Amino acid sequence: MEISLPTSAHPWLRGDGVFETIRTEGKTIFFLERHLARLRNSAAKLHFEEVHDPELLDLAQKVVTESAIDGVGRLRITKFSNGENLVTHEPHEAVTTAARLVTFPNIRASYDFLNSAKTISYARSSTSLRWANDNQGDDVIFINERAEVMESALANLLFEIDGALLTPSLESGCLPGTIRQLILEWFPKVREGIILKSDLSRVTGAALLSSIREVQMVASIDLIPLTPSNELVAVAAQLHERARRQPNYC
Repeated sequence: MEISLPTSAHPWLRGDGVFETIRTEGKTIFFLERHLARLRNSAAKLHFEEVHDPELLDLAQKVVTESAIDGVGRLRITKFSNGENLVTHEPHEAVTTAARLVTFPNIRASYDFLNSAKTISYARSSTSLRWANDNQGDDVIFINERAEVMESALANLLFEIDGALLTPSLESGCLPGTIRQLILEWFPKVREGIILKSDLSRVTGAALLSSIREVQMVASIDLIPLTPSNELVAVAAQLHERARRQPNYC
């Protein structure tokens, strides 16, 4: 899809917008209402005018319905500070390999008031991903000022530590991801909590959580190989199966 951007449009030039990226399969949109709720919360944090959900919901469904994409797709809904919306839909090639994570060397603040907003200002994530590629990684692990694990550049995190399945708490400054929240609701065995940087040496398995990838296994952390347990693999499989039974789960 090719889009011409007006050079005078300040929201485009300044990255002044919020967005949601949503998985589609055929004409099915996964957890659209949950994503629109987070979009509304992100817009409120940036003091945008109130997002009118029915308009965006109808537009998103129309774009997917009229799309020629038969397989997995990436639906992106962007809301700009001037009130304009942009909805795009493109094919997505599934990631089938496990990710290599490396700990980012710079501290990230947990108290940044935009941490919980999904904004189009992506310089931090893009820069950290390039750093990861230069250091034998695919993605990074961000650490906050209290030496707590937060998230990766593109996803939430799920760890196996001493036989328990844990995801960093929102107090760490991580984004309230849709798949992260579903896993906490659907799998009582998964808990959220404080995970310290020093705890990474005790991790035996890990996964990235995102709306597009759902649950992607992690191959290594700081070049140390990991082998996910049957329990972690089962969580990934069961989430995938239930999401297809309840794509409109609220």
